[in-house]
Amino acid sequence: MKYGFNSWNSWDRLKECMVGNVYPTDFFSVYKDKRIGDALEKVNEDSRQDIANLINILKSASVKVIQTPSKFIDKRGNTIDDVNKNIEYSNTIQKPMLSPRDDFIVMGDTLVNTSANHAYNTWGPWQGCDDYINLTRDFDEKWNDPEMTKFKETLMTDEFDVDAPCIMRAGKDIQVDISHHNKGTMEFANTWLPKHMPNFRVNTIEMGGHSDAVICLVKPGLIISHRKVNNYDELYPGWEVIYVDRPMDEYIDAYWEQKNNIPSVINYWIDGQESNNVLHEFIGKWMQVGHVYETHFNVNCLSIDESTLVCNYYDKELAQKLKKHNVELVEAPMRHRHFWDCGVHCATVDLIREGECKDYFPTRKQGQFFGKPWGNNETRR
Repeated sequence: MKYGFNSWNSWDRLKECMVGNVYPTDFFSVYKDKRIGDALEKVNEDSRQDIANLINILKSASVKVIQTPSKFIDKRGNTIDDVNKNIEYSNTIQKPMLSPRDDFIVMGDTLVNTSANHAYNTWGPWQGCDDYINLTRDFDEKWNDPEMTKFKETLMTDEFDVDAPCIMRAGKDIQVDISHHNKGTMEFANTWLPKHMPNFRVNTIEMGGHSDAVICLVKPGLIISHRKVNNYDELYPGWEVIYVDRPMDEYIDAYWEQKNNIPSVINYWIDGQESNNVLHEFIGKWMQVGHVYETHFNVNCLSIDESTLVCNYYDKELAQKLKKHNVELVEAPMRHRHFWDCGVHCATVDLIREGECKDYFPTRKQGQFFGKPWGNNETRR
């Protein structure tokens, strides 16, 4: 049985989309210290509203939505539905299933789950489907390939997982970032993809981490990019690039004002809680947060089609530039993106799009390495 996945790029008409979720209501409010519980409960509930708004935008565009659950099962079989249980069961606070893009990618007609996360591995209507593959769980069973067992075993460790956001699709072309000091991703690009998806033309780059933190392929011939990532002449020859700067919003102001308080402005930020040291100690001890200062949320967008781009906040200058290319910018606010390190693109996975595989670079060869698209900059950040 097949589910019917179909997504060869990031711009064809979107028909079905996975959307993330936050913790259940009152997940944090049960915590005894209200300086912590109230602050995090507000983040959670604000984010629930923002995700609901994003879902409404998608549904209004006739996109079917499959949402991840708010309650989930950990690898020991425990239901995670409040913070106290989470700490008791796991000795940490597991992330909600908010950023499925970190763990899933549709490559043509196959949904690939790159995650060792038990919650993602046991959920979804595609379980048991022939066009769904979980690299860390049923690789050998699906492909009957004992030679690849070693690759599977490396993926089962946190050190060697494959990062789905390090993979970019443009029809026949797949670009995989291998600069993440991540053996699993390199093996995926060099061994797994050429062997098991030979119809793709697989090439590698050094993007410096998750690609969707710095670049958005809007449609054929058009890119939105962080200004420091500015060397696309070989990777996307002839495509126009709209460069955007990181906006000077409240988070950036907080960073400069409190740059000596590294954990609460480099790894995450909660508006109004900059001086809540009890909260910061709790987050540092129990919670898994990202490294938010590396993410450029202006480019972390989702295309509904070639003329509609959903963004985290409305940038007038960017909207004017996109309008010249007949692209409308639609805002789906993610108020706490700087806490979760999650924007619209992170929170979604395009499961089914219209269209088929096209070759946008017919003269390109397999196995090319395109270097660092961020040119002469010491860092893409």
